[in-house]
Amino acid sequence: MKEPQHQPGLTSSEMAALWTQYAYNTAQKCFLIHFLATVNDEDIHVFLVYAIKIIENQTRIIIKFFNSENLPIPIAFDDKDVNGKSTPLFSDSFILYYLKYTTVILMTANSLSISSVTRMDVSKFFLEVMSSATDLHDRIRKIMLSKGIYIRPPYITTPNKVDFIQKQNFLTGFLGKKRPLTAIEISHIFHNLQSNMVSKTMMMAFAQTAYPKEIDHYFQRGKEIAKKHIDIFSEFLMKEDIPAPIPWDLHINDSKIPPLSDKLMMFLVTLISASGVGNYGLAMAASQRRDLGVIYPRLLGEVAIYAEDGANIAINNGWMEEPPHATDNNTNYALK
Repeated sequence: MKEPQHQPGLTSSEMAALWTQYAYNTAQKCFLIHFLATVNDEDIHVFLVYAIKIIENQTRIIIKFFNSENLPIPIAFDDKDVNGKSTPLFSDSFILYYLKYTTVILMTANSLSISSVTRMDVSKFFLEVMSSATDLHDRIRKIMLSKGIYIRPPYITTPNKVDFIQKQNFLTGFLGKKRPLTAIEISHIFHNLQSNMVSKTMMMAFAQTAYPKEIDHYFQRGKEIAKKHIDIFSEFLMKEDIPAPIPWDLHINDSKIPPLSDKLMMFLVTLISASGVGNYGLAMAASQRRDLGVIYPRLLGEVAIYAEDGANIAINNGWMEEPPHATDNNTNYALK
């Protein structure tokens, strides 16, 4: 990856994309360092080393962008946010499922970054970030398949002809006979089920190791929300005689030693909460059965409120950095 050349100043979209990527990279690197210190499987160990090198290279490029524009380097996260004395907390299988989920988050976020930047050097950088994310996701999938722990989406009957919707009852979902779920609806339910399973396990682990009561209670609450959402999505599938996916060996160990700082654990939970809001929004737009169209906004609202409460905890503890923002010309309003 070439270093950035002299270019016009960064736009607000480019600042936002680089700032967000920097926070994501530094947070993920810390979690991967913890995984690297506690993983047992050699294939996963090799992958983690490879992924950390990619993150470090990307982070160096972002810093060069910041320096060339005289922008302050965000504090974000560093080695101080990793507990070098922690003991294994997550199973090797969880590590793979977590990495699979977060590479999807990265690919989704980068699609927005690519579409919103203008400068050719910034665009090229995010295209390479996307290429790395898809490569990492593909490598994770191959490892999971080789170990027999990859869960495929449900199979359904293959249609033998093209049909068009002719009756309004295609949209019904409350009264009368419900039509079967479409492949699109099943796909979103499956993805949201898996993401909630990963979230639930992570919340359980963080709650088990967090010492401040406020943060412990916050993680416990997140675990219960994820569990409830898992039950709701599983019921949709079971009513159609479609097996709900149950990842193998997503357990946590009995360690009470925090793997990461409270600040970083809160950030990671906020990250997956924000991703959940986006996932539910996409699923709501793609699901045409009315019962699904009603359940997604309700679940989205629960996650949005939970994420906002987490942001308030971070602000109260002085953990939330302020992104670059426009000049405040309103003398009656203070950001600080």
